[in-house]
Amino acid sequence: MNFFKDLQLFFGSASHSLRGLLNIQDGTAIDQTVVSIRKNIDMKGANLWILFASAVIASVGLDQDSGAVIIGAMLISPLMGPILGVGLSVGINDKVSLFKSIRNLVLATSVSLLASYLYFVITPLGKMTPSMLARTSPNSLDTIIAFAGGIAGIVAGSRRDQTTAIPGVAIATALMPPICTAGFGLASGRLNVFFGAFYLFFLNAIFIALATYLIVRFLKFPYKEQVDASTQTRVKRVFIVFVLLIFVPSIYTLYNLVSQERLNAKVDQFVDTEIKQKMEDLYYDGHTISSKDDSVIVKMSLLGSKAIDSQLLVDLNRSLNINYDLANARLEIIQNNRNKFEKELLAKIEEQNNFVLEEVYSRNQSELQSYKTMAYQLEKKLQANMEQNIPILEIKEELKIHYPSIDDFKYAHVISDRDTVLTFMIKWQASEQSKIVQESQLKIKEWLKLRLKKDTITVSRWSL
Repeated sequence: MNFFKDLQLFFGSASHSLRGLLNIQDGTAIDQTVVSIRKNIDMKGANLWILFASAVIASVGLDQDSGAVIIGAMLISPLMGPILGVGLSVGINDKVSLFKSIRNLVLATSVSLLASYLYFVITPLGKMTPSMLARTSPNSLDTIIAFAGGIAGIVAGSRRDQTTAIPGVAIATALMPPICTAGFGLASGRLNVFFGAFYLFFLNAIFIALATYLIVRFLKFPYKEQVDASTQTRVKRVFIVFVLLIFVPSIYTLYNLVSQERLNAKVDQFVDTEIKQKMEDLYYDGHTISSKDDSVIVKMSLLGSKAIDSQLLVDLNRSLNINYDLANARLEIIQNNRNKFEKELLAKIEEQNNFVLEEVYSRNQSELQSYKTMAYQLEKKLQANMEQNIPILEIKEELKIHYPSIDDFKYAHVISDRDTVLTFMIKWQASEQSKIVQESQLKIKEWLKLRLKKDTITVSRWSL
């Protein structure tokens, strides 16, 4: 019996501790929070200048695809004030503050759009970057950031002792990049970019206000104007219906995104299994996926000499439809097709070919001359080294012992087309007969080959 009492006491204590950990009502300064949010609703003076500057900074960050610069813009953005004001005003039935918050939100949105529009009109870059592209196709997952930022904003702002959190950063994360991307869409004339980014901004603003409204009601902020229960219910229903109407398109976008990711995964699996593993004699050069009517067309580029016959293409299509659950997909193979990048690269090389060849030729001419000079110097050094290895004095003495009619003797390295020939020239006495000289020179030649262990030796008569 005592065991069950202890167990009940333990779980009761744990439940109480958990409620204490999750409790956000303790430490709430309601009056202080209302005053603080109302104070930050106004977009005038310093707030307006800071907002303009933060929009320009965010535009620069988007233009250069720099996350650090975008974060810098978020740190100073005062865009959270009017949106928190909307959520608070709905939560406490403050019509005056609601209309004021909406007016200032419209003003802040217009200023941000103007700042980004002016920047993208002036900038020399102005190209679509991945940071911009990520803000043009909003889906319901994007609202998580806005909703969490709204909760962080109102919870941190309602504390009696302000926390070290910066809720404005979380809120600006969902607001500044999309509104500046919308400004890029206006400046570049891309209305699809403008509407996509602006929808993301509007969607996030609604969910920040929704999070603020829910926390205000959870913390039981007192109503400014007391209304009957039926009116409160009607207001809540209108608010919920409005949020759902804004939210539904993002669900459709998320569905399309998930469907596209699944399609890409199935096609990638098909490529890995059916193309890369089973067709090793062909080189896979990428693929594209496009939609036409109700079918999906997969265009695949293959490089190689082996031709893809019609029956193999039929088998691949059947495998794609059945084995990979893509019944509406059709495979088209483009063989020996160079991709766009390679074609552009070859075109540029061809355009600059003559210029490059002339420059290389002129540069090589000077280099060739210096190489010839170096080769001549090396040849002289080589000849000197070879002379040091030939015992010329000993050879002279030995020849004079065997052939007393020799007056003088010298040698040289003669460079032919394929080899270097060691040439010995002998000066004979004038009385020596030519026939004897020829026979003696043949013997001397064979003797020198044996003596010096070289085959490329010639012996000739030295005549003045």
